[in-house]
Amino acid sequence: MATPPDLFRAAYIKASETSGGTPSPYVLEQCDPEASSGDRLECGGNARGLHPRPTSADACNIATALGEGHPFVHVDLSSCQLGSESASALASVLRADTIIEVLNLSNNDFSTKDAGLLCKAIAVNPTLHELCLGGNGIGSEGGMAVADLLQKNSVLTVLRLGNCGLDTRAIVAISTTLRTNTSLQQLDISRPLLTSPQMQEAVDHLSRALAVNGSLTHLDLSKCGVRDKGLSMVASALSKAGSRSCLATLKLRCNEIQLADDEAVGALNDLLSSFTCPLRSLDLNANRLQASIYLS
Repeated sequence: MATPPDLFRAAYIKASETSGGTPSPYVLEQCDPEASSGDRLECGGNARGLHPRPTSADACNIATALGEGHPFVHVDLSSCQLGSESASALASVLRADTIIEVLNLSNNDFSTKDAGLLCKAIAVNPTLHELCLGGNGIGSEGGMAVADLLQKNSVLTVLRLGNCGLDTRAIVAISTTLRTNTSLQQLDISRPLLTSPQMQEAVDHLSRALAVNGSLTHLDLSKCGVRDKGLSMVASALSKAGSRSCLATLKLRCNEIQLADDEAVGALNDLLSSFTCPLRSLDLNANRLQASIYLS
C-alpha cells in the first residue's frame, strides 16, 4: 500500500543524513503536494527546476527511502549520471516494490553488470509495466539480461532500449523471446551498435518473431541501418501473421531503405493492400527512397 509523500520525505532526509550527505532540495520539492502530483517522482536531470539534479549518492538515498514505503507510481531518474552503486540500490527496491509502474532510467552510466542487476530484480517485480533504459551502454551482455527478463516477466508492456549498444547477439536473443512473450506491447531497439549487414541477420530473426507474435503494437527500428532486404523480411512476416498481428506502429526512420528492390516493393505492396494489414502508422522518414514509388 502506498504511503503519503511526507513519510517518504522523512525517510529520504534520514537516509541522506545517515550517509553524511545533504538532502537534495529538488527531491524534497517533489514530496510537496503543491509542487507535484503526489504519485510522480520527477527527478530526471532534464527536469526543470532551480536546484541541481540528483547525484548518484542522492539516488541511493532515494532508493533507501523508496524501500521504506512511498506513493510514487511514476519514477523518473533519467540523465542523472547514475552508476553501479545506484543500480544495486534500485535493484534491491524493485525486487519487493509493488507500487512503481513506470521507471525511467535513461541516459545514465549503467553498465552491463548494472543492467543484469536491474533485470534480475524486475523479472520478479509484479507491477512495473514500463521501463526505459535508453542511452545506457549496456552492450551485448546487458541485452542478453533483457532477453532473460522477457522470458521470465509477464507484466512489462513497454521497453525502451534505444542507443544501448546492442549487438546482433542481443537483438537475436530479444527477438527470440518475442515468439513466446505475450505481454510486451511496445519495444524500442533503435540505434544499436550494428553495421547494415549485421542488422540484416538481426532483422531476419526479428521477422520470424513478428510472424507469430500477437501482442506487440509498437516497434521502433529507427537508425538501425535497415535496407530494402530488411524491409522485405518484415513486410513478408507481417503478411504471414495476418490478423494475428497487432503491430499498429512501425518506425523505420533514418535507415538505408531505397525501395529500389522489386522484392521489397512487392512485399510492402502486398502487406499494405491486404485487408488484414495491422499497420496504422509506417514511418519511413529520412531514408533513401526513390523519387517515384508506386504502391497499389
